[in-house]
Amino acid sequence: MDPRRAAVVAEQRARLLLLQHAHACAAAPGSCRASPHCGDAKVLWRHVCGCAGCAAPHCASSGVLMAHFCGCEDARCEVCGPVRRWLRRRKIG
Repeated sequence: MDPRRAAVVAEQRARLLLLQHAHACAAAPGSCRASPHCGDAKVLWRHVCGCAGCAAPHCASSGVLMAHFCGCEDARCEVCGPVRRWLRRRKIG
């Protein structure tokens, strides 16, 4: 895989995992020990779920990524496949 493509795929996987974590995390804002970005990811998750399209940072790209992940059935998808396997191992998704 092209190094630039590999970096994009790694970033997409990391964002999906962070959003999944934030969605499931019960920690109060600023108190999550798993990720310093959890609070921001919670805000982003809520925003994207109700947004019809805007220019807020990470909104459009996260919305596209989340929609792809929810509809992706390809176990070989270079983005979704590893994320789904990770989530299954941890019984998160």
